[in-house]
Amino acid sequence: MSRELFESVSAYMRSHSDYITSTLSRLVKIPSVRSAPAPGAPYGRKCAEALEETRKIYEENGFATEIHQESGYLLARSG
Repeated sequence: MSRELFESVSAYMRSHSDYITSTLSRLVKIPSVRSAPAPGAPYGRKCAEALEETRKIYEENGFATEIHQESGYLLARSG
């Protein structure tokens, strides 16, 4: 990584540290450990809850999203 890119990323992270911290906190408070599958939650309900919270974060930031419930993944693309 070039020094210029490193400085740019560091400056961005410093100026957005409150947002980064609060967003990360939203995710880590969900105990998303794989458990028994449930309808629409192939990796368990808490994993599905974490996936839904991730979807919300992406949409808050202008991304279009689609959750594939059967396989338990999120597709995000620029909105």
